[in-house]
Amino acid sequence: MAKAAGDPMDLRMPQVDVLLSELRAAMATVSSDPNATKRQLEQLIRLLGERANADMGGGNDPGRTGHALAPWQAKRIATFIDANLDQPIPIQDLADLARLSVSYFFRAFRGSFGTAPHGYILQRRIELAQRCLREGTQPISQVALDCGFADQAHFSRAFAKHAGVPPGAWRRMQQRDPRVGISNTA
Repeated sequence: MAKAAGDPMDLRMPQVDVLLSELRAAMATVSSDPNATKRQLEQLIRLLGERANADMGGGNDPGRTGHALAPWQAKRIATFIDANLDQPIPIQDLADLARLSVSYFFRAFRGSFGTAPHGYILQRRIELAQRCLREGTQPISQVALDCGFADQAHFSRAFAKHAGVPPGAWRRMQQRDPRVGISNTA
């Protein structure tokens, strides 16, 4: 049975694939990294809210273009990013992987992932850094380089902005109580 145009349940496949991917990622980190899980779930709630708003006729946000990556493109891009977090990831390379122009790629990436490529890459680097800090003993400067940051200062600023505390303090909190970050409302 065909769905009526504008049916709220008629999500574009790339968005469904991204949502499923994010839910799987959240499930994989729920016990090992509650902070990452919380951020992933907040991102999903935001994406679903934006989609519902657009479906109800509230799509007046000029940043929303209606463009999205095809499922194979979204998967290819996410896999490539995760495999290359330790090095610079030029947007041109991502656009080439998706076989799109850079300008269209930006719009389609935002339509599929809900954020710009740079923001998504930064989020994935911070999540990798959190795993490295929690599970490893290497110096913070090495974690910064392993996660693709230019230097420890850049890493510390980005990490503190994202996690609310500098990486050293975050590591110490994790060593004291690995459940730090779990909401008391749960």
